[in-house]
Amino acid sequence: SDLKIVTPRNHAAFYPDLSIHCNQALDGKAHFARSPILILEVSSPSTRSFDLTDKRLEYFRIPTLRHYLVLDSESVSASLWSRLDGQTWPAEPQCFDDPRNIIKLEALSAKIKLRDFYRQTTLLP
Repeated sequence: SDLKIVTPRNHAAFYPDLSIHCNQALDGKAHFARSPILILEVSSPSTRSFDLTDKRLEYFRIPTLRHYLVLDSESVSASLWSRLDGQTWPAEPQCFDDPRNIIKLEALSAKIKLRDFYRQTTLLP
């Protein structure tokens, strides 16, 4: 969360809640990165609109990005955009709202249950 992501077109810079990088060597002194494979944002009422619109579109311009995952901070729900063929982003995200749902992050060969993201919160029953 302390690593700034710089987008290629507008050189916009954001601090996502989590990013995973596979193509850029990062040391403990790095302040910015340009090649995330996954970006995760935890969306609050004050950031939701920006996370789902302008920021998302800027992130989609990053050539290495394969997954953009937005978790809701007020309910157990997530929206996932995954680049379909390495080129095209879907118009609509996959939506998850059942804690038993499994989120597949194919570029990372990972499967994560939605409830695992919310394990240490008060949102799970």
